[in-house]
Amino acid sequence: MPNKLYKISDYIFPRSKLNMDSDINEIILTHIISRKKFQINPGLFKILLLFKLGMTIEHCMAINDEKEYVNTKYFMNNINYLINNFIIVDCDVTENNVQHSEYPNLLNVKNFNENRFGKEIIFLGIPFGFGNKENSKCDKFPDYIRKYCHLRCIDITKIKNIESLGFINYDTLIQNIKQNNISDWGNLYVNVNENPSSVYGMISDSIFYLLKKRKIPFVIGGDHSITYTIIKSISSYYSKCVIFHFDAHLDTYRKLDDNLTISPKNCNHANFMSKCLDLESVKHVFHFGIRGINNLNVSINKQKQTVVWSHQLKNINFDEIIDACKDTPVYISFDIDFFDDSIAPGTVTPVANGSNYDELLSILASIKEKLNIVGFDLVEVNPDFDIKDKTAEISTLVLMNFINLINI
Repeated sequence: MPNKLYKISDYIFPRSKLNMDSDINEIILTHIISRKKFQINPGLFKILLLFKLGMTIEHCMAINDEKEYVNTKYFMNNINYLINNFIIVDCDVTENNVQHSEYPNLLNVKNFNENRFGKEIIFLGIPFGFGNKENSKCDKFPDYIRKYCHLRCIDITKIKNIESLGFINYDTLIQNIKQNNISDWGNLYVNVNENPSSVYGMISDSIFYLLKKRKIPFVIGGDHSITYTIIKSISSYYSKCVIFHFDAHLDTYRKLDDNLTISPKNCNHANFMSKCLDLESVKHVFHFGIRGINNLNVSINKQKQTVVWSHQLKNINFDEIIDACKDTPVYISFDIDFFDDSIAPGTVTPVANGSNYDELLSILASIKEKLNIVGFDLVEVNPDFDIKDKTAEISTLVLMNFINLINI
């Protein structure tokens, strides 16, 4: 602790009004993530202000010994209070931008313990839909699927008939359940009035934080624009990576007026993959399930992209793909419109002749335990378009089948 730099949390309000010269008897602080309020007395308030630009506990203690803002006997009690309530935070650690959902944890797994070491799968909801204006309500998806699993009493730790998932071998899923290798962190805190670039920054920081802790992030979106920020963190952590992209669309589209109406750096659900392809550490992208008229005139860089069209899925030989990914971290991004809308109606971008559940299971059977998978996302589910919870159900199946790919 003595050598660590601490600072006032960016999420403490009113941070901009804190002033050492203020003549006050008390101040009320609010943490906008936890939404807790704290009443600070004048002495502790002055201690707090020492951390505005970053300070070690040791240095702060020396100042307090001279000024005696708080009783020296209770100095560390006060410091621990500030740390435990995230009023001051370690400058070298990403702040906790995540809050628990109002619904129980997804699949009723345990809470993510940031102090637990070792590899595990971490659910993280990202309720963000501004990268697809037509589908902005997909920001409801993280809580929608949590609520669905809760109301259906889906507890992954108490599954009795694993065969009902429709796959022959769920030994890895069972092992991950028994070894308690799955946790739920909650949802990233997103203010509806927040600048999207700020949200993308929080996403990137949160994913990189998980990667540094040797975790496998499993992101519940959100629109597909969030994937670019996730891949940026993946590509920063690993020297090289490959993307498996399940989708009806290539998502490398550009409009004729893009340069006139938006910044070329702008990322959205339809162009995010072109941004991913620009990353040097992204060595290849394999697209699965692509179909439809929107893809007729899209240029494909065959050196960096392999497209498995929807009608080719049943006959694909995965041996060459697996060889190409040998010893390379693989990230899986799954857009719900990979499926035909007859089984997954909860999307605003349905494309005819989509895949069915058995086709996905066949693909997953071909790659199970043969790839170094380092993360997932499941995106573009709009609860407002769902019918009789069809999309919620198949999304839950996708979650469990992806967990079955990871041998920890």
